[in-house]
Amino acid sequence: MLLFALSFPGYFNSDGLAFLSFLVPIPLYVLVGRINYKESVLYGFTYGSGSYLLFNYWLKSFDPVSFSVLPTIIGSYYLLLFLLLKFIYNNFKRFTYIPLTLSWLAFEIFKGENIIGYTYGTIAHSMYKTHIFTGISDITGVYVLSLLIIYPGVFISFLIIRGKNSISSRELKLNIIIYFLILSSSIIYTLINRVDYSKSDTIRTSLVQHNIDSWATGSNQVYKETLDELINLSNRSRDLEPELIIWSETAFVPALEWHKKHKKNMFRFNLVERLEKYISDYNTDFIFGANETIGLEEGEQVFYNSAYNYSPNEKTEKYRKNVLVPFTERFPFPNLLPWLHSYIKSIGGKDLTPGEEVNNFNVNQYNLTPLICYEDTFGYQVRKGISSGGDLIVNMTNDAWSSEEACSKQHLSAALFRSIENRRSFIRVGTGGYSCVIDPNGKILVSIPVLTKGELTYDVPVYNDKTTFYTKYGGVVQYILLSILIILILSRPIKSILPALQQE
Repeated sequence: MLLFALSFPGYFNSDGLAFLSFLVPIPLYVLVGRINYKESVLYGFTYGSGSYLLFNYWLKSFDPVSFSVLPTIIGSYYLLLFLLLKFIYNNFKRFTYIPLTLSWLAFEIFKGENIIGYTYGTIAHSMYKTHIFTGISDITGVYVLSLLIIYPGVFISFLIIRGKNSISSRELKLNIIIYFLILSSSIIYTLINRVDYSKSDTIRTSLVQHNIDSWATGSNQVYKETLDELINLSNRSRDLEPELIIWSETAFVPALEWHKKHKKNMFRFNLVERLEKYISDYNTDFIFGANETIGLEEGEQVFYNSAYNYSPNEKTEKYRKNVLVPFTERFPFPNLLPWLHSYIKSIGGKDLTPGEEVNNFNVNQYNLTPLICYEDTFGYQVRKGISSGGDLIVNMTNDAWSSEEACSKQHLSAALFRSIENRRSFIRVGTGGYSCVIDPNGKILVSIPVLTKGELTYDVPVYNDKTTFYTKYGGVVQYILLSILIILILSRPIKSILPALQQE
């Protein structure tokens, strides 16, 4: 558990200790090899929940209940992983390490892409600053990259459990040779496929990090102070003549169209008027996050977490967040757990409606793929925008509710791989961080210190000369490997679990 947490940005090290991720599988796989099915349930849940209590310790800044709910969910995922690994140990006599390794791939895909998808803690994310072999992500996606990291540990665990005499010296040497051939090929591929964007066009962009969590109070005065700060910071870049200014997720909280139409709250209406006049006078593109409220005929309202692009030609584009945060923005099972649903709403949770379209923003002649909050941690979501013609990735987020630097950096580590997968520059603007520009190779070019107020203007390279295999075909490699695992599992009789349970 501690090895897992230390591999990523966290309490003990703000950048994480990436090399420890190679060791993470050893205690886990050795443990599973030495326990029975019944014990796998307890140990799996304990390992998973304990790992994420250490890893996502910053959730305590949000709410004690949330701090316990997420580890409980992840613990149930690990419980299933432990049972699967135990089944493989018991039913595969030859080449057991292959399905053991592929099981980790299945686990990470399931954890990241189910209805309560959560990609934080994907092993490959530990390499977000160590780009030795990460370039293959533009073919495989990030989940397959995890296999390169865990395989040595899985193989060592297998030898510990089964003994070094369980395989021939020829098989041992062959495994070592094949692994290092794949690793070396990945390193070489990463080196020779580095994108040269020195001749690419650039778009001068101002990133504004105002570091005020305006959700904290819901106060009109806070909304005014927030707009004041956004304007003050944006004015710093006037002399540099930016082509684009970006604010964070819900940087402007009041719903724009709603207050312009209904004018029931004149204070907020005046804020909207002031915002739009400022943007019009500045005469450049502004991208920022804001609430959106739509009234229905029955008197009900629908709420969206939206992003807007205000252009000098008075054209306004809008994107509605597609992937909502489970529980805080969308409660997955409100009828199943009504008490928890009510509690989360009482501490600021929302019942938002997800957007259905992925639409790029047009800035000058470029198409920008907008993402809100943790949408940038999902490869499939970013790929939709890039495959639709996106030239640049833009993320607006608000992690300012946490006072821990690790919160923003763990988000960054999960998001950064989108630039490599699609070979596009990536602009991130957070309320309190992590605001930065990432190049198509995954390198952080410039950034604003976390949890500070600041403005940064940079000529962002717009590289769009290459469409990657991943952009074209998505996670086809990971699903081929997943299919191999399923075939291997189905080749073993499921009924073999029952005698094992009866003996325990």
